[in-house]
Amino acid sequence: MGGRAGRDGRAPRVSADAVSPLSLSRLLHDFPALAESLRGVDRAAPTEAPVLILGEPGSGRSTLARALHGASPRAAGPLAEVDPGAIPSTLFESEFFGYRPGAFSGAEVPSEGRVARAEGGTLVLDHVEELPLPSQPKLLRLVAERRYSPLGGAERAADVRFVAIGSEDLPRRVARETFRPDLFYRLEVLAFRVPPLRERRADLPAVLDHLLADLGERFGVRAPELSPR
Repeated sequence: MGGRAGRDGRAPRVSADAVSPLSLSRLLHDFPALAESLRGVDRAAPTEAPVLILGEPGSGRSTLARALHGASPRAAGPLAEVDPGAIPSTLFESEFFGYRPGAFSGAEVPSEGRVARAEGGTLVLDHVEELPLPSQPKLLRLVAERRYSPLGGAERAADVRFVAIGSEDLPRRVARETFRPDLFYRLEVLAFRVPPLRERRADLPAVLDHLLADLGERFGVRAPELSPR
């Protein structure tokens, strides 16, 4: 699968073993303060349009992405997550698009990219604001044309739905020209803001429960339970 670390030492995050979707009804029950955002997710789910979810880390952005996938026609397909900012720009095409034998020195067997692994489902782009500038035109073409070419291979369609997760300073990065405006506008066809937890203190126990359950699923262990104080 390629466990190469990115420029800051993080391993590129992907769930070839798909992350489980979440139900909107359960989230509406658990997170009443997110009702407005979740209603927007419910309206966006049936479409194929890209979605941009903005908010602070830990506010529940990934939770909304999972709910969006679970309510969409692609719910039976994979839900794959990748941190594109952790992939050096020199490896973007081979990691995202894959490659064929002989595409470059050392490419002896074919490798599926992140897009192919999400075929028929949803590809979540986490921390999208950290995507290196040289990689941004490649992601732009992928999102705009929904087509890509594995290195050394023929062009093919990208049968995925794109959901990008970013920090609230992403629009400022566009203004500072560290994030391409054309890519930003392609990703924000449907956009949602997740309020920070300091504005939703009543949601904190449910947020922790979901976080522990998510960590348990990712690491294959039983999630610990919070003890009431």
